[in-house]
Amino acid sequence: MKFLQFVVLFFVIILFLPGCWSSKEIEELALNVGVAIDPGDEQIPANQLDENRDTYSKENILSVTYQYLIHPSDAQNQGSNQARFENTTVIGDLNHQMLREIALKKGDPIMLHHTKVIVINGKLLKETSLEEILDYFLRDNEMRPSCLLLISSVPAYQTLESASIDVVPAFQLIDISDNVYRTNKIISPVTLAKVEGKMFSGFSYLLQNIYAMNGNRKYSGAAVIKGKTNKLVGSLNEDEVVGINLISGEAKGGVLKSQDEEGKVISYEIKELKSRIIPVVKGDDISFEIKLKSKGRISEDWFDQQSSSDKFLKKAKLIIRNEIGKAIESTLSKTQKEFKVDVIGCGKELSIKYPKVWDSVKDNWDELFAELPITYNINLEITDYGTKVY
Repeated sequence: MKFLQFVVLFFVIILFLPGCWSSKEIEELALNVGVAIDPGDEQIPANQLDENRDTYSKENILSVTYQYLIHPSDAQNQGSNQARFENTTVIGDLNHQMLREIALKKGDPIMLHHTKVIVINGKLLKETSLEEILDYFLRDNEMRPSCLLLISSVPAYQTLESASIDVVPAFQLIDISDNVYRTNKIISPVTLAKVEGKMFSGFSYLLQNIYAMNGNRKYSGAAVIKGKTNKLVGSLNEDEVVGINLISGEAKGGVLKSQDEEGKVISYEIKELKSRIIPVVKGDDISFEIKLKSKGRISEDWFDQQSSSDKFLKKAKLIIRNEIGKAIESTLSKTQKEFKVDVIGCGKELSIKYPKVWDSVKDNWDELFAELPITYNINLEITDYGTKVY
């Protein structure tokens, strides 16, 4: 009797095990890996632009390019020169509706679960808030919070083009962001999860900028977003990004190049960096002091003196300290004086240490910040000078 019960139970379990009868084979899915968002009037190559035969009511506000993977078997059937991905662009005014329009033209539905990166055209972000552009992607439960957000100084769709059929641009963009520990010219990656908090914090912030040409990509500078509007107000160049990373203490590595009065160069490799922004409140007067402490090594120099000599090390420390000061001053000049936005975090430090003072100034903080004095103190230690033998 127990054996019969076991057999019945076994067949009942088997009946309910095949729980994937409604699934689709992976070969039948278009796995999206990258999204590029441009203004609706951006000129898109005809070979990746869907014919605009839409009969529904819409305005051409956005041009959205989806990059999805081609299954290896499909690519093989189409020839050895077939790229591993395909780009498709649709034009409209609602991201969700545009995505569904692709279903009218493509056999395989685009799935957003594996989207690695979203690139937004800086020209669009000057006119439209980031909150409006990303609204659909932040709401949709298919999108992963780890999706990286980038701003483009060229048409965004160009960042998803490739000069090589073996390179998937969306994957390469993610790989470049991992080099933050090797260079101080990249800001810390900002994902969808992080940017949502930044948008509603009221503080101004930075997003990584990217440049593209002829199917190649490069991380170049940073986009400056004003907290009150969530719109682009300008950009920082690569040297100014170095200043940002030094002020914030986010520089996890990289090399600083300095030169003496004769033009001879020396490189300082950052091994350790700590930085603090200290608010100082005296009555109605507010000021800030940046305290920066770094340890590193001399990785290269074109000086005549021996790197191990005390005279050389004293001179090297002075030159490198001056270079760090120049980077900080250049960054403050651009952000505080020209753009009049606080992207280095002074407001956050003030709100933590002096919450009552912050409550009285937070409504017009960026305007006030532009006039406040900021000083800096640099403590530099050269720990070694490599394995060079004299």
